[in-house]
Amino acid sequence: MAKRHDKGEEISRGEIIAAAGALFTRRGVAVSLADIAAAAGISKGTLNYYYNSKELLTLDVARELTGELTRVFIGLLPSLTRDTSSEKARSFLAASAFPVGGDGLFAARLFLALFHEAEMGSDALRDLLLQSAQKWRAALEVGVLRARAPLGDFCERALELLCAAAAEENYKP
Repeated sequence: MAKRHDKGEEISRGEIIAAAGALFTRRGVAVSLADIAAAAGISKGTLNYYYNSKELLTLDVARELTGELTRVFIGLLPSLTRDTSSEKARSFLAASAFPVGGDGLFAARLFLALFHEAEMGSDALRDLLLQSAQKWRAALEVGVLRARAPLGDFCERALELLCAAAAEENYKP
């Protein structure tokens, strides 16, 4: 449900997540909820309506970013060929997820800010990032196997199952 913006416009969780993500890339996760509210152009009370703690907002920012990166990785897997080495596949996927310039640099900075926050003691954030990394590793392994396997149907089915599992919120490899 969208709540009225301080200026009379509606604001969504997505807009709050985007404003928080932009702040996190510039100043790190150690910004205040008041800073995030100001960046989103809403009052702190409106922000509190959606998020009663910065940890919950940070986790949603991380879920949004890791979800997008997972979609990028899975979308690129069909482009792997039999001749693609594991190292080249990793480099290709990393360059596709974090291209130099534009949104890729934003994603890389945001990922680093979230990673830093996880290392500073946020267990829930650390768990979320580790689960995402496990999904990416599994996706890469299935993609490389699919590209190299003569039994393509088996690997195609494994990739379908991985995509379905990655789409589930409570996915645990």
